[in-house]
Amino acid sequence: MDSLGEDYDEAMKQVSNCIDKGVLEGYNTICASGAQQRDQISCGVHTSANIIEVICGDIKPVQGFKLPKRNEEEVIRLTGLLVTANEDLANVKRKENELSELAFNQKQSLKYALKNMGRKTHDVKEFLKELEKETPQGFGYEGQRSLKDFLEDFSMKYPRNKFSSWVKKKEFNDLIEKFPPLDAGLSKSLDRGLLDFFQYESYWWITKQFRQIKVPSFGREETFEERAIKKIDQEIKNLKDGNESGSNVSRASALDKYY
Repeated sequence: MDSLGEDYDEAMKQVSNCIDKGVLEGYNTICASGAQQRDQISCGVHTSANIIEVICGDIKPVQGFKLPKRNEEEVIRLTGLLVTANEDLANVKRKENELSELAFNQKQSLKYALKNMGRKTHDVKEFLKELEKETPQGFGYEGQRSLKDFLEDFSMKYPRNKFSSWVKKKEFNDLIEKFPPLDAGLSKSLDRGLLDFFQYESYWWITKQFRQIKVPSFGREETFEERAIKKIDQEIKNLKDGNESGSNVSRASALDKYY
């Protein structure tokens, strides 16, 4: 890289900044070559222009290569490309951080709902265990993969887990899209929505298990299981009616009495 002695610090700062940000990933700073441009433009600016031409292949970083002469317009054009590259990379990293934070908050809402849904099946506990590994306590949101990727990975890892079918339902995905947890209000709405969704699915699944129990129907009293089914059916109806009217319905208490 060309540089005048008095401007060497400026050139080093520009190059080091690009290396630190990743624009020049794989590059290292080296000593100035001693070749000078015969104009009044800062040698630090020429250094930036040289970087672009190295990347484009117009400059070969080998011993004895003669640096090209440039006019002011060419320097401005080349350094403008470097500025754009830095800005583009900053935008990419900012977007990645936003998506990572969104994924982390979605998983936190999912964790909240599952921990507060009352009784849990083995499949739910298995899912919650993997979710805890995905978002370990004490770590931030950096580097979080998307919720979609996590759910797909879980389904492949545990193909027989019934919980996977819940998170594939339209109602679940509608909640995720409707309430992106970007602030406290949206996070709270997603927490509540997921809790209601999983409680309802849990009631429905347990009712289905009760219905599969085979018992004679002639000349006998109503069984415990049948009474439980009626109670849970009524609870599900109350839940639906409560959601429509806006009233607050207890979702876990009735189930806990019969299961």
